[in-house]
Amino acid sequence: KARLRGHDCQHEQDPDEPHLTEAVLISVRQLRTTSAAASWETWMPATSPSTVWVPLNRLSYMTQQDLDRYAQLLVAVGVSLEEGQELFVDAFVDHAPLARAIARAGYAAGAKRVDVHYDDKYVNAAMVELAPVEEIERGAGWLIRRAAEIEERRGALISISGDPAPRLLDDVDPERVAIPRARDLSAERIRIALSDKVRWTIAAYPTDGWAETMLGTPDVDRLWRAIAMSVRLDEDDPSAAWRE
Repeated sequence: KARLRGHDCQHEQDPDEPHLTEAVLISVRQLRTTSAAASWETWMPATSPSTVWVPLNRLSYMTQQDLDRYAQLLVAVGVSLEEGQELFVDAFVDHAPLARAIARAGYAAGAKRVDVHYDDKYVNAAMVELAPVEEIERGAGWLIRRAAEIEERRGALISISGDPAPRLLDDVDPERVAIPRARDLSAERIRIALSDKVRWTIAAYPTDGWAETMLGTPDVDRLWRAIAMSVRLDEDDPSAAWRE
């Protein structure tokens, strides 16, 4: 069962994919909520950056129409964007096709500005492995200020999740991996999530790494089908379906 804006929604589940659907529904539950601090962890720095960006024309499992419909759903229902409101997007470089679709959907819906921040898991991994400990623990000042400004501007935030390389740190010194990352930035983001002043949502995006973790094989096509079904992209009008 998933909850969206106070409505209970039942979804048929493929008996062969119990764990997959459960994971995807994490995204559905966040389509329109401004609480649950634990879920906000997917907006935190060292969660799921990326590897090499895959050009859109290679995403055979996700058409441009799919991306556009998903983006429109996130903008219209996920954050209920208002005319003149600013929209902020947090993504990893692997998520660029969806981030771009969200930017277009945001402006089409009347956004004053769409600001996209990209992160990269390989860059983050390099920091964990090689940077001074104090820098691992300290969040970038400009990112902390950006988080605060999202609240000050009463902006809307869409955070895209989907770890492309979940085992990237497996061979790094466990003591360094265990160092809390960007404590001050994480604290600021949690504070904003709990303030009820920012409309935010989390969107699932299929990646090889996530598919490998959930399915035991990098079958992004199968993962995308599960995501699409869970967020009702199989409906003629996904936004209307969520509002029923």
